[in-house]
Amino acid sequence: MFSDYYELYEKIMNKELTICETCDNVFDYVRQKRFCDECAKKRKYSKSQKEYRKEYARKYREKYPERTRAAVKKYQDKNKEKIKARGRKYYEENHEKIKARKRKYYEENHEKMKARGRKYYEENRERILEKEKKRRADNIEEYREGRRKYYAENKEKILKYQRRYVEKNKERIYARNREYGRKYRAMKREEE
Repeated sequence: MFSDYYELYEKIMNKELTICETCDNVFDYVRQKRFCDECAKKRKYSKSQKEYRKEYARKYREKYPERTRAAVKKYQDKNKEKIKARGRKYYEENHEKIKARKRKYYEENHEKMKARGRKYYEENRERILEKEKKRRADNIEEYREGRRKYYAENKEKILKYQRRYVEKNKERIYARNREYGRKYRAMKREEE
């Protein structure tokens, strides 16, 4: 019995074996390994360790935000295709759930989203119009064909929408038409 302990002690001293710090199990020596596999697994998945790592990561992100952003950007640039593929796969699997969530958000924040869209359009109006004009010029026949096809398929819906719009904005439309008529008549007088 004493010789067994002596033999074990010799192997530990020769760095062939080592003792786990928590449960005193003996395992093969690996440099800087202080815990056996079971204890290491327990420590890795223990709640306190997870919380400690999360807290440390959060503090690091707060302390070095530019490093964090640079690291994220570098990862995204390096793995752009993988990230896009993951996003496409997620959307394919969950598109109904995503659309329902977007619909719900839009219904709850309708005015807010409209205001955001108007603000964006006002700030970027020239760029948007220029881009649209260029796109239409490049695909004029395709654009016209698409408009004709859409009108043919949705004629009743379009007319209904137009009637509803006219009823809702009658005064504004009449005022605009009167103003346009005045300008047109004044222009005709100048030509004569």
